[in-house]
Amino acid sequence: MKDSYAPIPKVSATKSKREIKAEHYRTQRPVTRAEAFSLDGGRCVWPTCRRLLTLELAHIHEVVFRSDGGDPTNIDITVTLCPTCHGDIHVRVGGKKKRIEGTRSTGFQFW
Repeated sequence: MKDSYAPIPKVSATKSKREIKAEHYRTQRPVTRAEAFSLDGGRCVWPTCRRLLTLELAHIHEVVFRSDGGDPTNIDITVTLCPTCHGDIHVRVGGKKKRIEGTRSTGFQFW
């Protein structure tokens, strides 16, 4: 009687660009998140909010969206926001309520 097991498929030794990028994100994003939280003093960066947060409750926002070429592991474009302010930046219906532009090195502008 023959074995009815299928042969094991060969696994490629090289990873695709997408796989490499995803692996980089999974390993570096927690580091970037903690660093941004520390640089922002554990507070929401929105000038009229400045709510004290824990790392678990903090939302880390990329000022330059990934769809526009932003890198989620670049500390220069990541900021700490509270859930409310982060939601106001990503409002889909009726437009954005808040907007941040700039970088850590050049300074952020808030609208």
